[in-house]
Amino acid sequence: MTALKGARINSFLSTPERAARLVLVYGPDAGLVAERAGLLLRAYAADPEDPFSVSRLDEGDISADPARLADEARAMVPGPGRRVVTISNGGAATGSALEHLIDDTAGDPVVLVSAGDLRPSSKLRKLAENSARSFALPCYLDEAGALDRMIDEELARCELSIAADARAHLRGLLGADRGQSRQEVGKLCLYALGAGTITVDDVEQACGDVADMTLEQVCDGALEGRTTDLERSFARAIAQGVHPVRLLGALSRQISLLLTLAAGLAAGRSLSDSIRSLRPPLHFKRRDHIMAQLPLWPMARLERLGRDVYDREAACRNPAIPAEAQARQTFLSIALSARNAAGRNARPGA
Repeated sequence: MTALKGARINSFLSTPERAARLVLVYGPDAGLVAERAGLLLRAYAADPEDPFSVSRLDEGDISADPARLADEARAMVPGPGRRVVTISNGGAATGSALEHLIDDTAGDPVVLVSAGDLRPSSKLRKLAENSARSFALPCYLDEAGALDRMIDEELARCELSIAADARAHLRGLLGADRGQSRQEVGKLCLYALGAGTITVDDVEQACGDVADMTLEQVCDGALEGRTTDLERSFARAIAQGVHPVRLLGALSRQISLLLTLAAGLAAGRSLSDSIRSLRPPLHFKRRDHIMAQLPLWPMARLERLGRDVYDREAACRNPAIPAEAQARQTFLSIALSARNAAGRNARPGA
């Protein structure tokens, strides 16, 4: 088996296997797929821009002409180095074409395939995981360790360091897509250039707007029953690469905040006192939204909702689950429930 995981992926990227005939880079993190595919191309090709040694195809090219992959792989390289064929958006046609090429002994080409989130039953994925000279590198949602390495790489380029609390805050804003995450860290480094050490305030100023749009607007739309606003903000977040798990995590945190305030009210504290006691403090821009949501969600309903969202968030971490569809259904269901509650509250005597 040649399905690489964890530290083996980093080791392979540092020193790619020279005998490889096929390397598949796939997964839902499109930015990480592109980054790793680029590293491999630079490692295998003597000159990545040389059209005589590097051929670039995509799934559509192979669907239209299945024999083209073999022709490109067997083409002679006029100078030093190996023949490299890159394939983007790999799928069923690529899998079928490679099936007949993987054991071909003609020449010494290497085929680098980039693909989306392939199922375990995918012919392309099975081929890469089970053939002796092939390797599969999955690219899933960035974990804390991988994020920290990327953050450190970008900071080192700009001779910057980052405070521990600022790193924790930054990490919470990243992780949906490696490419977008790297852009955000680059933007932060540019903002703090020459400062020496990045602070929480720097992170808020450079990156806070991303969190506001992708997390708070979606959660507010659901918890306040504004279905049209929810649909719009959810679609915008997904289009910008925000992973559904991250949206559900933000929703869990907002429900916990509402539960804290509801518990204070149940204990006889005023809403103002409960809000003032929050740590970290509630931003003044959030106050109106929180006050609009509390009457729609009594404490018992919030407790049930918190458990349901936590379970859905955990389920959506499974690559086999259609996370976007599951998250959208969860947010819409909450919005409809909140809208019904608002209607009941508006009726006299309700």
